[in-house]
Amino acid sequence: LQILSSSPALQSYPLTSISVSSLQPSQYLVFPISTPDLNEIKRRQIARNALTTYLTISATSIADMEGNAVQPKDNNVNALVVTNYTADTVHPAIVSYSLD
Repeated sequence: LQILSSSPALQSYPLTSISVSSLQPSQYLVFPISTPDLNEIKRRQIARNALTTYLTISATSIADMEGNAVQPKDNNVNALVVTNYTADTVHPAIVSYSLD
């Protein structure tokens, strides 16, 4: 994910915990974003709104059921802007704490 169609490294973040496999044909790819990835995206202020949410993907990232590679979306070339954006409305919550 990145902030602009052409973003420097500090304004982009490669997702680290993606695992998707589907036996059903579909033109859509849905994947969960891990908590560590989500925290880093928020820290870098990426994807704060539709104007700051772009996707890049390499040709080796995904293949269809016939083994055809995805068309790459590259930084500075053709990064894909989000078409449907849903804002984060979940309030922060304490997950754990300790007393010393």
